[in-house]
Amino acid sequence: MNKNLIFAGVLSFITLLFIIENNFFVSEKPSTIRGLEKTSKSTQERFNAASILSSELKRMYNIFETNLVTKENQIDKEASIEFLESLTDIIEKLNIAVLSIKPQKKVKKGKYTYIPYDLDVRCSYEKFGKLVNALETNDRLIQIDEFKLLNNVEKISKRKGLNDLMNHNIEMRISTISINK
Repeated sequence: MNKNLIFAGVLSFITLLFIIENNFFVSEKPSTIRGLEKTSKSTQERFNAASILSSELKRMYNIFETNLVTKENQIDKEASIEFLESLTDIIEKLNIAVLSIKPQKKVKKGKYTYIPYDLDVRCSYEKFGKLVNALETNDRLIQIDEFKLLNNVEKISKRKGLNDLMNHNIEMRISTISINK
């Protein structure tokens, strides 16, 4: 019986010691770790947002710098060769047939100079969508003033090949926009 009492006393002492240690030393640690995890996640989200904003600001700065008229960068001249080369590269990359490209006279409106181009191409709807997307993501500011899809019903009645049915003549008027100082 004496051994049982000693065993029960030692077991009670160890249990009491475990409860005291758990309450005063260990119990704060898991909540501290959870708090640090939340702080870390919040900091990581802010860092990611700042990183995205930084890359977008760099892109906006590059677009602004590319389209600003300076003494070194005379992009407000009519029929810019660099732009025409860029445009033809985009069109060739998309495998679109060019029927004509006609530069028009530039128009100054306030702080902006618009240089219009009449563009006639032959392509499918899908390629036209890719062309519009490529123009939109170009470093030059490009405005699509208007476009006309020439989709004749006569095509179906002539029963040409499937390729002729899928491709359409498209007339576009686009304008490059330059920012004057």
